[in-house]
Amino acid sequence: MDKVFNKINEMNDVELCCGAVVVLIIFALIIWGFIVNPLGTGIVLSILFIMGVIIYLLHKRKRTFNQAQTAMKEAGHMIEELNGKIRNVKYVNDPDIYEKIVAEYANKPNAVKKIKRLYRELHEAYRAKKYKRVILLYQEIKKLFEPLEKETKKKFHLVYYKGYWMPLKKAMEFKEIELGLANNFENVDPFEFERFISNLLKKMGYNTEVTRRTGDYGVDVIAEKNGEKIVVQVKRWKNPVPPAEINKLLGAMRNFRADRAIFVTTSRFTKNARYIADRNPEIELWDMEKLRLLVRKYMIEGEFESTNT
Repeated sequence: MDKVFNKINEMNDVELCCGAVVVLIIFALIIWGFIVNPLGTGIVLSILFIMGVIIYLLHKRKRTFNQAQTAMKEAGHMIEELNGKIRNVKYVNDPDIYEKIVAEYANKPNAVKKIKRLYRELHEAYRAKKYKRVILLYQEIKKLFEPLEKETKKKFHLVYYKGYWMPLKKAMEFKEIELGLANNFENVDPFEFERFISNLLKKMGYNTEVTRRTGDYGVDVIAEKNGEKIVVQVKRWKNPVPPAEINKLLGAMRNFRADRAIFVTTSRFTKNARYIADRNPEIELWDMEKLRLLVRKYMIEGEFESTNT
């Protein structure tokens, strides 16, 4: 039932309206059928119900079978790794890294033996067509293998990113490319960049809201933390930010009755712009260098620390 409600919540207004109309039409046809020919309508509905149950059971069995096949395949990959075939380690300079990982697994004989025993049981269950049992055994194997793999590969200073274990430096390079930091957000849409800054502030512990595109007095994001209200202006620019823009943000800060203001840019600030900010300590300037440091700290290094601990 939860899946049904989740599916309904995902539908937009047009889809909901169309669905409601279809349901009403079917309901009306059923009522009309019972009025005109109650016996015939009852027989037809009974046949449709039985067919529906049969189709549902066949689909459920097929889905269970597919899940069991996937479980067999994934469990097989885990056993292959324990036996020396490492698939998901990349960009490592150490040519002996695979042998070292396998040797480290050998230092955990009890866990490895238990995983292999469960895998033999999984094979027996698959041959006996006990597909639900296959899925349960796979979940047990996965529960044992994943912590073992994580502990082992972290010992060699590897982190998990996009399906592969790799050195932290390489993973950070890929993450910078993914976020747009590598090319100074050149290919990021300005409005998307506003949402990016909003997400960055969330990582820093703020509650944030991206403002409307019009009537915002130049304010793109509103952030709050510990009762302090901050207005943020975001400019994905190449040219230096002039002092006039800083004055505008100061005015917007007062219009919003905010405590502080932050001006974020992908370029830098002119000398006069910094002079105004120095005389108004309630405004903070984030040029590209500061933005790069914050993104690396909260959205790259912080992510790998949280996902690999």
